[in-house]
Amino acid sequence: MRVVVVHNRYASAQPSGENKVVDQEVALLREAGHRVEVFERRSDDIAARSLPGKAAVPLLVPWNPAVRAELAARLRTVRPDVVHIHNVFPLLSPAVLAACADTGVPAVATLHNYTQVCPPGTLHRAGRACTECVGSTPLPAVRHGCYRGSRLATVPLAVGMAVNRRRWWTGVERFFCISAAQREVLVRARMPAERLAVKHNFVPEPGVRRDGPGEHLLYLGRLAETKGVRLLMAAWDEIAAGGGAGVPLVIAGAGPLEREVTAWAAGRDDVRHAGLLDRDEC
Repeated sequence: MRVVVVHNRYASAQPSGENKVVDQEVALLREAGHRVEVFERRSDDIAARSLPGKAAVPLLVPWNPAVRAELAARLRTVRPDVVHIHNVFPLLSPAVLAACADTGVPAVATLHNYTQVCPPGTLHRAGRACTECVGSTPLPAVRHGCYRGSRLATVPLAVGMAVNRRRWWTGVERFFCISAAQREVLVRARMPAERLAVKHNFVPEPGVRRDGPGEHLLYLGRLAETKGVRLLMAAWDEIAAGGGAGVPLVIAGAGPLEREVTAWAAGRDDVRHAGLLDRDEC
């Protein structure tokens, strides 16, 4: 089978789970004998743009006509059986769907987050779950400045979500949700249930298994409020106040809460912040 994978890679300053999933899936398909080509943009490339080029990036978020033409040309050359879409923010845009329609190539999409119903894709605001935009217009996200705390920065995301909703929901043959809980939210938002399937993320078999009881509890991921890190810290403090869990908590990762986590863990015997680790160290 011939597959074109479409993905806007996240900035390399912090590890990206989505980038990792895409890379592993491409490798798995190739190992199985499928022909896979990757059509991508890199957020890192924004830094090399001229000042006017950087200023134009928000305008490309809802629609990038150059990407439509370039991807359509690639599809006419490759003639794939299917296009698998992952992240399209900020440089690809939903114009990739038009390129698939222009060339008659069916598209599927993995939904790594909630950008179909929430402009920043987190369903999270002010330290708690938020569903104000689910099943309605994304105006609340703009009012609250949900993307990077900025109303202005949120506008392109909200516009892109509103004007392209029908294109997404009719132009994708099958959406892959990463959990049943995510699918339930999207069905409640009136996304076409018959096109929503659950396909969990996977990791390669490490080839190593632990013998005996574990030595610690581990949090491995980005240190951000949307990942529940502050909730974890508060819960661990309650456990410690009640006598502790009997094993230490190890937190591995980097992110916007790194300084806060480092300060919280300092001087404690029941917590260790390991920082950002590469695969061999893990």
